[in-house]
Amino acid sequence: MHLKEFNIYQQEVINNSLSDGLDPSSFAKPHINQFKMQVAAHALQQGINLAPYLENFDFIELNEIRLAIKSNLNIEEIAIRGLSSDEMHTRRLKMLKISKVESKIEAA
Repeated sequence: MHLKEFNIYQQEVINNSLSDGLDPSSFAKPHINQFKMQVAAHALQQGINLAPYLENFDFIELNEIRLAIKSNLNIEEIAIRGLSSDEMHTRRLKMLKISKVESKIEAA
């Protein structure tokens, strides 16, 4: 990876990631914009690798995917090309609600 390939904003995300002890190689690609890179870096700090989704989703959609992974939800129901970020958000919230209900039932 050569920093010359990246714009100043991408370089900042890469440098911040390195400073945080993260390996940015999974998201540091010249064609990935700095917003996607920021979401991917934040996710990586949480142990979540968004690399498989970087090409097909915008940064808002990536954040919905990150939140779904963090909540242990089935990503296949959210990470669908063609869904808007609002649709992804709605699906994630419904799944989260169902997950909480199922947890209560199991605890009873």
